[in-house]
Amino acid sequence: MRAEDGPALADATFAMLRAALLSGSGTRRDDAADVVHGARIRRIVQANLGSATFGPLRLARLAGMSRSQLYRQMEPLGGVAAYIQAERLRAAHVALSDAKDRRTVGRIAADVGLFDGSSFSRMFRRAYGCTPRELRLAAAAGTPFPSARTPFRPTPHTITELLRTL
Repeated sequence: MRAEDGPALADATFAMLRAALLSGSGTRRDDAADVVHGARIRRIVQANLGSATFGPLRLARLAGMSRSQLYRQMEPLGGVAAYIQAERLRAAHVALSDAKDRRTVGRIAADVGLFDGSSFSRMFRRAYGCTPRELRLAAAAGTPFPSARTPFRPTPHTITELLRTL
């Protein structure tokens, strides 16, 4: 197994766990299919973060789903556009946290599909409480900084909501 296979393996493991826990619980018959679609959607989003034309319509086409199916599937996660934006910000956070990454803040933003520097900085500050530059400086100095947890996901209040976030 290669290191880059790890995320796909984790997605598949969570999908199997969720499907096993949901079986026989009186939930919809296609919950397991939703989990599998969710794992595939996450992989597609990760693979297309840097594309300027990547959005909900393209994601639906690549996932082989109708637009309405995709929106229903992503609704518990805050919506399609919010999910894509949060994943872009998370990827930027990971890159900015790496003191060995020598790309400029603007280059990192562009590489994750966020091409307007001022909008990127505002979104990043809203999500993580610091600017991209502040995070980059903290990483270089080796000081603690906010985590790269995806910021928009709501806190689950029921076991069903918790399992859906897996």
